[in-house]
Amino acid sequence: MNDLWQRVAGDFTELTHMLSRVLSNSDVELLIRQTLDEAGFPWSEIAQVYRAEPTFPKNVVRLALASDCLRIMVGAILVHGEVKDEEINTVHSLSEPLCGILASLGRYSPYDNLRIDETLSFLQAFIDDPNWFGGETSCPTNFLGLHLSAYVSTIDGHQKAMLTYERIIRAVLAGVFGDARKTRPEQEYVDSVNDSFIALCRSASLEAPSRDRKVIRQLSVSSDPPHAVLDDDRWINELLEDVTDQSTSAESAEDTEQALEDAIADLHSLIGLDGVKAEVKRLMSFLNIQRHRKLHGLKKAGQTLHFVLPAIPALEKRRLPV
Repeated sequence: MNDLWQRVAGDFTELTHMLSRVLSNSDVELLIRQTLDEAGFPWSEIAQVYRAEPTFPKNVVRLALASDCLRIMVGAILVHGEVKDEEINTVHSLSEPLCGILASLGRYSPYDNLRIDETLSFLQAFIDDPNWFGGETSCPTNFLGLHLSAYVSTIDGHQKAMLTYERIIRAVLAGVFGDARKTRPEQEYVDSVNDSFIALCRSASLEAPSRDRKVIRQLSVSSDPPHAVLDDDRWINELLEDVTDQSTSAESAEDTEQALEDAIADLHSLIGLDGVKAEVKRLMSFLNIQRHRKLHGLKKAGQTLHFVLPAIPALEKRRLPV
Protein backbone atom coordinates (compact mmCIF):
# COMPACT_ATOMS: atom_id res chain seq x y z
CA MET A 1 0.00 0.00 0.00
CA ASN A 2 1.72 3.18 -1.21
CA ASP A 3 -0.38 5.68 0.71
CA LEU A 4 1.15 4.94 4.11
CA TRP A 5 -0.10 8.19 5.67
CA GLN A 6 -3.69 7.01 5.33
CA ARG A 7 -2.82 4.06 7.54
CA VAL A 8 -1.67 6.26 10.40
CA ALA A 9 -3.52 9.57 9.90
CA GLY A 10 -6.53 8.67 12.08
CA ASP A 11 -4.45 7.46 15.02
CA PHE A 12 -2.02 10.37 14.61
CA THR A 13 -4.87 12.87 14.87
CA GLU A 14 -6.50 11.04 17.79
CA LEU A 15 -3.24 10.81 19.73
CA THR A 16 -2.52 14.50 19.08
CA HIS A 17 -5.88 15.46 20.61
CA MET A 18 -5.39 13.02 23.49
CA LEU A 19 -1.97 14.34 24.49
CA SER A 20 -2.91 17.98 23.90
CA ARG A 21 -6.02 17.72 26.09
CA VAL A 22 -4.05 16.41 29.06
CA LEU A 23 -1.13 18.82 28.61
CA SER A 24 -3.53 21.77 28.39
CA ASN A 25 -4.05 21.50 32.15
CA SER A 26 -1.31 23.67 33.65
CA ASP A 27 -1.02 21.57 36.82
CA VAL A 28 -0.62 18.32 34.91
CA GLU A 29 1.80 19.98 32.49
CA LEU A 30 3.86 20.99 35.53
CA LEU A 31 4.11 17.36 36.65
CA ILE A 32 5.12 16.17 33.19
CA ARG A 33 7.48 19.12 32.68
CA GLN A 34 9.48 18.26 35.78
CA THR A 35 9.55 14.58 34.87
CA LEU A 36 10.74 15.28 31.32
CA ASP A 37 13.36 17.79 32.46
CA GLU A 38 14.75 15.26 34.92
CA ALA A 39 14.83 12.65 32.14
CA GLY A 40 16.97 14.95 29.99
CA PHE A 41 14.29 16.40 27.71
CA PRO A 42 14.37 20.23 27.46
CA TRP A 43 10.61 20.49 27.96
CA SER A 44 10.78 23.70 30.00
CA GLU A 45 12.76 25.42 27.22
CA ILE A 46 10.47 24.04 24.52
CA ALA A 47 7.35 25.14 26.38
CA GLN A 48 8.78 28.62 26.91
CA VAL A 49 9.37 28.99 23.17
CA TYR A 50 6.08 27.56 21.93
CA ARG A 51 3.73 28.61 24.73
CA ALA A 52 3.18 31.99 23.09
CA GLU A 53 1.50 30.32 20.13
CA PRO A 54 -2.28 29.91 20.45
CA THR A 55 -2.06 26.24 19.50
CA PHE A 56 0.18 25.25 22.45
CA PRO A 57 0.59 22.42 23.43
CA LYS A 58 -0.84 20.91 20.24
CA ASN A 59 1.96 22.47 18.20
CA VAL A 60 4.65 20.73 20.26
CA VAL A 61 2.78 17.42 20.33
CA ARG A 62 2.47 17.36 16.53
CA LEU A 63 6.18 18.11 16.11
CA ALA A 64 7.16 15.40 18.61
CA LEU A 65 4.95 12.73 17.00
CA ALA A 66 6.05 13.68 13.47
CA SER A 67 9.70 13.41 14.49
CA ASP A 68 9.12 10.02 16.12
CA CYS A 69 7.38 8.62 13.03
CA LEU A 70 10.17 9.81 10.76
CA ARG A 71 12.80 8.30 13.06
CA ILE A 72 11.10 4.91 12.97
CA MET A 73 10.61 5.04 9.21
CA VAL A 74 14.21 6.11 8.49
CA GLY A 75 15.52 3.33 10.71
CA ALA A 76 13.36 0.81 8.88
CA ILE A 77 14.29 1.84 5.35
CA LEU A 78 18.00 1.98 6.20
CA VAL A 79 18.07 -1.53 7.65
CA HIS A 80 19.74 -2.66 4.42
CA GLY A 81 21.83 0.50 4.09
CA GLU A 82 19.88 2.10 1.27
CA VAL A 83 16.41 3.11 0.13
CA LYS A 84 15.07 0.63 -2.38
CA ASP A 85 13.40 1.98 -5.53
CA GLU A 86 10.12 0.27 -4.67
CA GLU A 87 10.09 2.02 -1.26
CA ILE A 88 10.19 5.58 -2.59
CA ASN A 89 6.41 5.97 -3.05
CA THR A 90 5.73 4.58 0.42
CA VAL A 91 8.40 6.75 2.01
CA HIS A 92 7.12 9.87 0.24
CA SER A 93 3.55 9.10 1.28
CA LEU A 94 4.50 9.40 4.96
CA SER A 95 7.23 12.02 4.57
CA GLU A 96 5.07 14.61 2.81
CA PRO A 97 2.50 15.25 5.59
CA LEU A 98 5.10 14.92 8.34
CA CYS A 99 7.41 17.33 6.53
CA GLY A 100 4.45 19.71 6.33
CA ILE A 101 4.33 19.64 10.15
CA LEU A 102 8.09 20.11 10.55
CA ALA A 103 8.03 22.98 8.03
CA SER A 104 6.80 25.22 10.85
CA LEU A 105 10.34 25.01 12.27
CA GLY A 106 11.63 27.18 9.45
CA ARG A 107 14.69 25.07 8.61
CA TYR A 108 12.40 22.61 6.83
CA SER A 109 10.30 25.23 5.07
CA PRO A 110 12.09 24.64 1.72
CA TYR A 111 10.60 21.14 1.79
CA ASP A 112 7.01 22.24 2.38
CA ASN A 113 4.75 20.56 -0.20
CA LEU A 114 7.43 17.90 -0.54
CA ARG A 115 7.87 16.49 -4.03
CA ILE A 116 8.75 12.84 -4.51
CA ASP A 117 12.13 13.75 -6.00
CA GLU A 118 12.94 15.78 -2.84
CA THR A 119 12.16 12.93 -0.46
CA LEU A 120 15.69 11.59 -0.02
CA SER A 121 17.27 15.03 0.40
CA PHE A 122 14.66 15.89 3.05
CA LEU A 123 15.30 12.65 4.92
CA GLN A 124 19.06 13.30 4.79
CA ALA A 125 18.53 16.79 6.21
CA PHE A 126 16.37 15.24 8.95
CA ILE A 127 18.98 12.58 9.79
CA ASP A 128 21.71 15.24 10.07
CA ASP A 129 19.61 17.62 12.19
CA PRO A 130 20.69 17.72 15.90
CA ASN A 131 18.21 20.48 16.82
CA TRP A 132 14.84 20.03 18.53
CA PHE A 133 12.67 17.51 16.65
CA GLY A 134 15.52 16.59 14.32
CA GLY A 135 16.62 13.05 13.53
CA GLU A 136 20.27 13.12 14.57
CA THR A 137 21.13 10.59 17.28
CA SER A 138 22.11 13.22 19.86
CA CYS A 139 18.93 15.28 19.35
CA PRO A 140 17.62 16.22 22.83
CA THR A 141 14.00 15.47 21.80
CA ASN A 142 14.80 11.92 20.70
CA PHE A 143 11.44 10.04 20.90
CA LEU A 144 9.76 12.77 22.93
CA GLY A 145 6.38 11.66 21.52
CA LEU A 146 6.90 8.18 22.96
CA HIS A 147 7.58 9.55 26.45
CA LEU A 148 4.65 11.95 26.29
CA SER A 149 2.37 9.04 25.38
CA ALA A 150 3.72 7.01 28.28
CA TYR A 151 3.23 9.78 30.85
CA VAL A 152 -0.26 10.64 29.60
CA SER A 153 -1.20 6.97 29.78
CA THR A 154 -0.24 7.09 33.44
CA ILE A 155 -2.29 10.22 34.04
CA ASP A 156 -5.40 8.83 32.35
CA GLY A 157 -5.12 5.66 34.42
CA HIS A 158 -5.05 3.39 31.36
CA GLN A 159 -2.73 2.87 28.40
CA LYS A 160 -4.90 4.25 25.59
CA ALA A 161 -2.34 6.87 24.54
CA MET A 162 0.47 4.32 24.59
CA LEU A 163 -1.57 1.78 22.62
CA THR A 164 -2.48 4.39 20.01
CA TYR A 165 1.18 5.36 19.68
CA GLU A 166 2.10 1.72 19.26
CA ARG A 167 -0.49 1.27 16.49
CA ILE A 168 1.04 4.19 14.62
CA ILE A 169 4.56 2.78 14.87
CA ARG A 170 3.49 -0.72 13.89
CA ALA A 171 1.64 0.68 10.87
CA VAL A 172 4.81 2.52 9.81
CA LEU A 173 6.88 -0.65 10.13
CA ALA A 174 4.31 -2.70 8.24
CA GLY A 175 4.17 -0.06 5.51
CA VAL A 176 7.92 -0.14 4.99
CA PHE A 177 8.53 -3.87 5.37
CA GLY A 178 5.29 -5.04 3.76
CA ASP A 179 3.56 -8.33 4.44
CA ALA A 180 6.38 -10.55 3.20
CA ARG A 181 8.48 -12.58 5.60
CA LYS A 182 11.00 -10.28 7.26
CA THR A 183 14.70 -10.70 6.73
CA ARG A 184 16.91 -11.13 9.77
CA PRO A 185 17.97 -7.42 9.87
CA GLU A 186 14.33 -6.36 9.49
CA GLN A 187 13.22 -8.63 12.32
CA GLU A 188 16.05 -7.40 14.53
CA TYR A 189 14.93 -3.82 13.95
CA VAL A 190 11.31 -4.67 14.81
CA ASP A 191 12.52 -6.47 17.94
CA SER A 192 14.53 -3.41 18.99
CA VAL A 193 11.41 -1.25 18.63
CA ASN A 194 9.41 -3.76 20.66
CA ASP A 195 12.09 -3.71 23.36
CA SER A 196 11.80 0.07 23.63
CA PHE A 197 8.04 -0.24 24.21
CA ILE A 198 8.51 -2.95 26.82
CA ALA A 199 11.22 -1.02 28.63
CA LEU A 200 9.10 2.11 28.86
CA CYS A 201 5.96 0.20 29.88
CA ARG A 202 7.95 -1.31 32.74
CA SER A 203 9.30 2.06 33.82
CA ALA A 204 8.03 3.85 36.90
CA SER A 205 5.83 6.17 34.89
CA LEU A 206 3.51 3.31 33.94
CA GLU A 207 3.88 1.34 37.18
CA ALA A 208 2.77 4.15 39.52
CA PRO A 209 0.33 2.93 42.19
CA SER A 210 -3.34 3.37 41.33
CA ARG A 211 -3.79 5.86 44.18
CA ASP A 212 -1.24 8.21 42.54
CA ARG A 213 -2.82 7.81 39.12
CA LYS A 214 -6.21 8.68 40.61
CA VAL A 215 -4.92 11.90 42.17
CA ILE A 216 -3.17 13.00 38.98
CA ARG A 217 -6.21 12.05 36.89
CA GLN A 218 -8.36 14.27 39.10
CA LEU A 219 -6.01 17.15 38.33
CA SER A 220 -6.18 16.49 34.59
CA VAL A 221 -9.98 16.44 34.32
CA SER A 222 -10.99 18.93 36.99
CA SER A 223 -11.92 22.40 35.75
CA ASP A 224 -11.58 23.85 39.25
CA PRO A 225 -8.95 21.92 41.24
CA PRO A 226 -8.88 22.38 45.04
CA HIS A 227 -7.12 25.58 46.08
CA ALA A 228 -4.77 23.65 48.35
CA VAL A 229 -3.55 21.54 45.45
CA LEU A 230 -2.69 24.59 43.38
CA ASP A 231 -0.87 26.41 46.16
CA ASP A 232 1.09 23.56 47.75
CA ASP A 233 4.04 23.17 45.40
CA ARG A 234 5.74 20.84 47.83
CA TRP A 235 2.84 18.41 47.56
CA ILE A 236 3.09 18.47 43.75
CA ASN A 237 6.82 17.75 43.94
CA GLU A 238 6.28 14.90 46.36
CA LEU A 239 3.59 13.45 44.14
CA LEU A 240 5.89 13.65 41.14
CA GLU A 241 8.60 11.82 43.08
CA ASP A 242 6.10 9.11 43.97
CA VAL A 243 5.09 8.64 40.33
CA THR A 244 8.65 8.45 39.01
CA ASP A 245 10.11 6.29 41.79
CA GLN A 246 11.03 3.03 40.09
CA SER A 247 11.07 1.16 43.36
CA THR A 248 7.36 1.75 43.86
CA SER A 249 4.91 -0.86 42.55
CA ALA A 250 1.76 -2.66 43.61
CA GLU A 251 3.83 -5.66 44.68
CA SER A 252 6.21 -3.59 46.83
CA ALA A 253 3.23 -1.84 48.47
CA GLU A 254 1.77 -5.22 49.41
CA ASP A 255 5.17 -6.32 50.75
CA THR A 256 5.38 -3.15 52.86
CA GLU A 257 1.92 -3.72 54.33
CA GLN A 258 2.79 -7.33 55.16
CA ALA A 259 6.09 -6.31 56.76
CA LEU A 260 4.25 -3.74 58.88
CA GLU A 261 1.69 -6.29 60.04
CA ASP A 262 4.48 -8.73 60.93
CA ALA A 263 6.36 -6.06 62.88
CA ILE A 264 3.24 -5.07 64.85
CA ALA A 265 2.52 -8.71 65.60
CA ASP A 266 6.07 -9.15 66.90
CA LEU A 267 5.71 -6.06 69.08
CA HIS A 268 2.45 -7.22 70.64
CA SER A 269 3.90 -10.68 71.29
CA LEU A 270 6.32 -9.13 73.76
CA ILE A 271 5.35 -9.02 77.42
CA GLY A 272 4.82 -5.56 78.88
CA LEU A 273 5.99 -2.44 76.99
CA ASP A 274 2.47 -1.00 77.19
CA GLY A 275 3.77 2.55 76.78
CA VAL A 276 5.78 1.69 73.65
CA LYS A 277 2.82 -0.18 72.12
CA ALA A 278 0.47 2.74 72.77
CA GLU A 279 2.94 5.23 71.28
CA VAL A 280 3.47 3.12 68.13
CA LYS A 281 -0.32 2.78 67.70
CA ARG A 282 -0.74 6.56 68.06
CA LEU A 283 2.04 7.22 65.57
CA MET A 284 0.53 4.80 63.02
CA SER A 285 -2.84 6.54 63.26
CA PHE A 286 -1.20 9.94 62.87
CA LEU A 287 0.80 8.91 59.78
CA ASN A 288 -2.26 7.30 58.20
CA ILE A 289 -4.17 10.58 58.56
CA GLN A 290 -1.25 12.51 57.04
CA ARG A 291 -1.13 10.11 54.09
CA HIS A 292 -4.81 10.69 53.34
CA ARG A 293 -4.35 14.47 53.67
CA LYS A 294 -1.54 14.29 51.14
CA LEU A 295 -3.64 12.27 48.70
CA HIS A 296 -6.38 14.90 48.85
CA GLY A 297 -4.04 17.83 48.38
CA LEU A 298 -4.18 19.06 51.97
CA LYS A 299 -1.18 20.33 53.86
CA LYS A 300 0.43 17.95 56.30
CA ALA A 301 1.29 18.66 59.91
CA GLY A 302 4.92 18.58 60.89
CA GLN A 303 6.17 15.59 62.85
CA THR A 304 9.60 14.52 64.01
CA LEU A 305 10.04 10.83 63.33
CA HIS A 306 13.23 10.31 65.34
CA PHE A 307 12.95 8.25 68.52
CA VAL A 308 15.27 6.91 71.16
CA LEU A 309 14.15 3.57 72.56
CA PRO A 310 16.02 1.65 75.25
CA ALA A 311 17.61 -1.57 74.12
CA ILE A 312 15.67 -4.67 75.10
CA PRO A 313 18.01 -7.53 76.01
CA ALA A 314 17.24 -10.81 74.35
CA LEU A 315 15.63 -13.38 76.57
CA GLU A 316 17.83 -16.39 77.18
CA LYS A 317 16.35 -19.83 77.46
CA ARG A 318 17.10 -21.08 80.92
CA ARG A 319 16.10 -24.23 82.70
CA LEU A 320 13.79 -23.46 85.58
CA PRO A 321 14.88 -24.71 88.96
CA VAL A 322 12.98 -27.73 90.16
